[in-house]
Amino acid sequence: MLHALHGVWRLPAQGSQSHLKAIEVLADGTVLLLERTRLRGSSAGFHSQLRWLDLGSCGGPALCEAPTVAFAPPMEAAFFNDEGLACTPTLLCWIVNDDGAASVPGTRLLQFQLVRNEAR
Repeated sequence: MLHALHGVWRLPAQGSQSHLKAIEVLADGTVLLLERTRLRGSSAGFHSQLRWLDLGSCGGPALCEAPTVAFAPPMEAAFFNDEGLACTPTLLCWIVNDDGAASVPGTRLLQFQLVRNEAR
């Protein structure tokens, strides 16, 4: 459960080992969430996904819907440890990841353009 300026909203996590790594409020007031889930049976693998949340559709005790709009295949945490998200008003976005204390140090920045499906 997360607390927002105008109340409390809740959404289901994608797994018991899931964490919200970033919350980005977009120009239209919707929210883009970066969620990372540790893979079962693995101490070094993650699955990351972006979820779109319309706070206007949330309310009451019910869980908010936050459909997945993009996801990355399972990856080794040593190379892809997603930590942050930023977007411009035109939906040009970046995900930053660190090296997770890997033997190959470095920070990576992934740039991408989100395209809104108006049929949603």
